[in-house]
Amino acid sequence: MKKGTAQTISNTSSIGFIQEEENKNRMAEDIAKELNGAAYETFFSKYHPLSKAEFIKAYAQKKANYLCYSTNVRQKEESKNSKQLTNAYEALWEIQQKKLFDLQCLWRAEEVTIPSIESTLDFIYWEKNIAECNVITCITIEDINLYVDYVNSDFYTEALATDTWQDYDAYKEALNAGIYNLPAWYEFNDSQTQNRFFEDLPDIRGHKEKAYTNMFGTIEEHHNSNKNELPWLDIYSRGVMENFIKQNENKNLLQAFKAYERDLKKRNQYITVEAALEVLKDAEEPVSIPAGGDWQQQIIQAAIEYKKSVLINNIYFIFDEYTMRLEAGISQQPPTHAFQSEMVAEVISRKKSEILFGRKMNDEPEDFNF
Repeated sequence: MKKGTAQTISNTSSIGFIQEEENKNRMAEDIAKELNGAAYETFFSKYHPLSKAEFIKAYAQKKANYLCYSTNVRQKEESKNSKQLTNAYEALWEIQQKKLFDLQCLWRAEEVTIPSIESTLDFIYWEKNIAECNVITCITIEDINLYVDYVNSDFYTEALATDTWQDYDAYKEALNAGIYNLPAWYEFNDSQTQNRFFEDLPDIRGHKEKAYTNMFGTIEEHHNSNKNELPWLDIYSRGVMENFIKQNENKNLLQAFKAYERDLKKRNQYITVEAALEVLKDAEEPVSIPAGGDWQQQIIQAAIEYKKSVLINNIYFIFDEYTMRLEAGISQQPPTHAFQSEMVAEVISRKKSEILFGRKMNDEPEDFNF
């Protein structure tokens, strides 16, 4: 593939991504306005009033996704080359996520200070805005070479869009239960660099923050115990989305919701024989399938190896483009989950307020200098 052709595909993909997200955001705003109307008050009256705004914002974004999905039924699905280039871009951000995670471990241990970081929550924000993150070093050719070694290793696992990269507390909780579930790239990187910050460093800052948020939670619990507390409306609770759609939307949206969620689950599952055959059919070069053993597993393995070779070929080109954008002062192409950043920022702001409230209740300054 010629470099100019690949760059055109990448730029076209970027423009299409931005336009699609703008359209979905406008649609989500219209949906949110409608949900704030009187027609939905009966439904919302059954839940805690403070949870309404957050639910509406999240539901509006999800409904916009469903509507866009059902309208084009994946007619705008990326071309094969564009998708392969997108996968290579995602690999760049895995590299940066690991740098950010190591920095988070150092910051939590109070081994480093970062003027722009106030709370552990800020690392979650930068996870969703990793292409713009300015608290870590830029990607180098050494980083790329190490990542290619990872792709060629037994550690390699294809990342999913649902992966959480900076959820330190979840990783620590699992580790305390005897489960080591860090992302595969993190494990490989640690094995090569010996930077086992996560295992070796204490979480001093995290414990301090938890003390303040626990104080806020205790006061909230006491306040709510004096009244009949309504259940919290959480869009991520099992069945809430489907229940809301059944009560308030038409059958077409319900069908779109089910189709979208089924497709999302399917795309997040490990590669199947059928998916492997599709990969091999679209291969631009002959792919050898080893003889012997389980034929299905051999086909799957051949598809995985081919995808890895394509990723390696593309990642060096993508790194060249990344470097050119860096030198020209042009924004990097964001990861596919970047549209969530506004919603994440609102949640972070609310959680930070809890920390400051705990500080106030402890007769301490309402700031993050602790």
